[in-house]
Amino acid sequence: PKHVATGAANLDAALKAVGGPAILAGQSEGAVSINLEQARLQSDPNAPAADQLTFAVFSDPMRGIMNTLFRDGTHIPFIGLTVAPPVESRYNTVVVTNQYDLWSDFPDRPWNVLALANAFAGATLTHARASDSPSDVPPGNISVTTNSLGATTTTYLVPAQQLPLTQPLRLIAPGKLVDALDNALRPAIDSGYSRNDAPGSTKPYLSHGEIG
Repeated sequence: PKHVATGAANLDAALKAVGGPAILAGQSEGAVSINLEQARLQSDPNAPAADQLTFAVFSDPMRGIMNTLFRDGTHIPFIGLTVAPPVESRYNTVVVTNQYDLWSDFPDRPWNVLALANAFAGATLTHARASDSPSDVPPGNISVTTNSLGATTTTYLVPAQQLPLTQPLRLIAPGKLVDALDNALRPAIDSGYSRNDAPGSTKPYLSHGEIG
């Protein structure tokens, strides 16, 4: 949409005015603007040096629901976006995702009805929690990859202590009872995400619009 492109243009103008080391950060649609600016800088001869800029994205729908449901290059008219994978960037990137958020942590087995319903609940309850601190994330929820340009992408999956799906029950039922329900439902919900599969699993899942 127009405001995402405007956000990217504003980021670029602000970056040019900084004149020193910088971190560009954005949440949700702001993260999409960040992605656009990161891609633009790859062809900018006046772009900052690799050690002068870091990108940080929170609750990024492009790395979540978009890259799960749609093939690369798919244009989505009603929101005016073209789906694309993260650019091969010279800059280090930090990605923070809240577990069970519909937009950034969409279940790659959307036929799992419980996982899908929980993600829809998470769209309201977990999507906007950009203030969650990566320092609170357990080591098993942190991954670091290095691309061909030598830049790292550090991904933090912020765990949900409670299921979004059962949050409304906490208003009317004892917390211990809802905790027990969470414990019973969580394995079924987690099976909607291929990241939880045992090594060597051949269970199908959806990626970039295709079942693999």
